[in-house]
Amino acid sequence: DPSKSKHRNQVIVSIIFKLANATDDPFNPEHRIIMLKFPSEVICEEFRESQLLDCKKVYNHFPLSYYEQNRKDKTFFRVSQEFFADFYNPNWDDGLLKNQIVYKAFEITESVGCEHYITGAQLYCELCKKFFGCRRCHDQLVEDHTFPKHLCN
Repeated sequence: DPSKSKHRNQVIVSIIFKLANATDDPFNPEHRIIMLKFPSEVICEEFRESQLLDCKKVYNHFPLSYYEQNRKDKTFFRVSQEFFADFYNPNWDDGLLKNQIVYKAFEITESVGCEHYITGAQLYCELCKKFFGCRRCHDQLVEDHTFPKHLCN
């Protein structure tokens, strides 16, 4: 049962959304029309403070019209890559209404895993008969052997 795992981490989830109305506030989650959600990174102790500050931001990602024209045969990630490679300039959103923009915001959720990876799983070491968040976690805690890489898929 994953909820009982001692290997828990906090994960930053990216939220891609649009607004229904030009007067809506992108910082208000109730105004968001969610288009896509995906885990983007693990919160680690070394960068925790800056990661939590970044999670309070909302980014203008690209024009909604650009996304709608290109999404039929491409993934969101491909559309995003192409926009930034081919069309991006610092003022791309000048003159656009709030409901003409695709936004990116963040939320924090708990998951099974460790500070190294978003896995949603644990690894079991056959040699020491224990569960670990990942191979790196194992190797940091166990001194007499390393996690057998051939068992780690």
